[in-house]
Amino acid sequence: MKKSSKLIAEAAAAASAGMHETAERLYRKVLARDPGNLDGHYLLGSLLAERGDLPAAEKHLNIAATLNPRSPYVWSNLGSLRRLAGDIDGALAAWTRAIELDPRSAEAWFGIGRIHVANENLDDAEACLLRVVGLKPLAPAWSLLASVTDKKGRSDEAIAYCRRALEIQPGNGSAAFLLARLEGRPMAYPPGDTIRTLFDGYADTFEQHVTDKLSYDIPRQLQRLLAHHAGERRFARVADLGCGTGLMGPLLAGADELVGVDLSPRMLDQARKKNLYARLVAADLIEFLDAESGSFDLLVAADVLIYMGTLDALFRAAAARASPGALFACSTEAASEGDWQLRRSGRYAHAPGYVRGCAEAAGWSVVVQEAAQVRLESQAPVAGHIHLLART
Repeated sequence: MKKSSKLIAEAAAAASAGMHETAERLYRKVLARDPGNLDGHYLLGSLLAERGDLPAAEKHLNIAATLNPRSPYVWSNLGSLRRLAGDIDGALAAWTRAIELDPRSAEAWFGIGRIHVANENLDDAEACLLRVVGLKPLAPAWSLLASVTDKKGRSDEAIAYCRRALEIQPGNGSAAFLLARLEGRPMAYPPGDTIRTLFDGYADTFEQHVTDKLSYDIPRQLQRLLAHHAGERRFARVADLGCGTGLMGPLLAGADELVGVDLSPRMLDQARKKNLYARLVAADLIEFLDAESGSFDLLVAADVLIYMGTLDALFRAAAARASPGALFACSTEAASEGDWQLRRSGRYAHAPGYVRGCAEAAGWSVVVQEAAQVRLESQAPVAGHIHLLART
């Protein structure tokens, strides 16, 4: 037993130092000698979850829950794991059990609060998040609380919560992004980790939410635009920029090679299940285009430019990877003033004239710009545009 404790300590130290392979080897060594070691299963499961091996992680955390069914830590981690695996009901059950065992489990309250945010249950979300910050100074909880109170129209509170998050974690991109907008100095681009975190947490329910609740139909609108203006033209190499879970993929399946790019690894996990993409890349769009060696004869960005303020860099990068005569189909939300604006929703809106100017300056000609309904928000239609550009 003393030897197991020593190995556990060595493994934990290795994990803290980022030596994950060493930590995993040591945890497995403990379990080979002592298959019923609670700490071994719990810590190995937590490590495997961090490394993305969700089935193996769940196996070890389930064993830990069997060995000690009254451990709130095990149930809280099991909830986080189940959420990552897309089992939202299972996650809620595990977090609820953790809270029954320890009402002061901040992590469990935070997990439940995040689910309420994803489901737009703002009152329940606020109640959970207030519990979290009363128990533990978690910067992500303060940041999410700021987002919730902003959506409820309480900007002063949202500003205070953003500042609290940044006091605890100065590098918190979500809080910095929201605070900049609330103080009237919107960023031209959101921090990459903000988008990644948002969509990693949204991946499992994304398609159902946008199609059922938001009446999102931009992929089909872009397909119609392409069919009308490109006719029977066959596209050899296609880039689905900001592909997310692959909603655009089935409409581009006629391509010889379809490449999907997105910041969110968990959204790409969902896209991978469709078996439509020759390659899926987790990367910033501009960095991907700058690094890519080949050219594309069609680029698509469905509901992507709404996460960018200025568009000149994207259009230049896309033009550099476009074959002669290539097409670029994209969508935007309509700005009510100026070239572009950051809305309370956290999404950017653009004037069609601004899109045209950026595109033409980068070497694209505008084939067509059409007014479109891009989604519903609070049951009201959101106005926007769909654009088709051609490489000159």
